Amino acid sequence: MNRHLEKLDISWNGFHIRGALTLSKALEINTTLLDLNLSCNRLSDGCIQILVNGLKKNSNLKVLRVS
Repeated sequence: MNRHLEKLDISWNGFHIRGALTLSKALEINTTLLDLNLSCNRLSDGCIQILVNGLKKNSNLKVLRVS
């Protein structure tokens, strides 16, 4: 498990459902990430819903960038 990463910029990566599922699972258990940038990934409605499910269990993230 990550114990040091506080900021993650994965903008402009174009990930889809598989990436959203992986990130969602990580967000559920992550306790150190404070700032996540997902800008410019053209996330589908399905990807957004998957990510929201992971974020529901994450109380540490303070900044989320999506556009």
